[in-house]
Amino acid sequence: MNKVLLLLATLIAVVIGGFAIWLLDGGSPFLPAPDNGAGAADIAFDKLTDGLHASVDERVNYVITSAEEFSVLWDMLVDAKTRPTIDFSKNNILAIFAGQVPNPGYAIGVSKITDTGGKRLVYVTLQKPGSGCIEPQIVASPYELVVAPKTDLTLAHEDTAIVKDCK
Repeated sequence: MNKVLLLLATLIAVVIGGFAIWLLDGGSPFLPAPDNGAGAADIAFDKLTDGLHASVDERVNYVITSAEEFSVLWDMLVDAKTRPTIDFSKNNILAIFAGQVPNPGYAIGVSKITDTGGKRLVYVTLQKPGSGCIEPQIVASPYELVVAPKTDLTLAHEDTAIVKDCK
C-alpha cells in the first residue's frame, strides 16, 4: 500500500511540476506572453554625414525621398562635403536638426530605428554640454543625416536628452 501511495504522490508531483513549467514557459492562455521587444524589429541604418553648421534654426526632422529633395537639403548644410549618390528606390534619408544652439558642445544623432506597432520609430539623442564644460560661445546648428531602408510605415521619433560630463 505504501508503494501505491508513493507512486501516486510521485505521479501527482510530476503532473503539477509539468503544469507549472508549462505556465512559466508562456503556455497559459490566462497569462500574457512576455514582451521582450519581440514585436519591434531593429532597422539597420548608416550615418551619411553630420556637422555643426546647417542653415536650420529650429529643432526639426525631414524625410528625403528623392534626389531633387536631397540636392536642396545638401545646400542647407554649410560644412557638407561632396554630395553622395543615394538609391532612392530602396532608401530614404532621415535628416535631423537640433536648431540653433549657443555653442558647439551640443550634438544630435540617431541612436536606433525600429519598426513597431505599425510605425517606424526613430530614436534621437540630443546632447548638451554639462556645467563643467568650457565651450566657445559660437552659435552652432548641429545635424545628422542617416540612410535607412524605404518604408510605407508612419514615421515617428522619440527624443532623449543627455548631458555631456566634462569633468
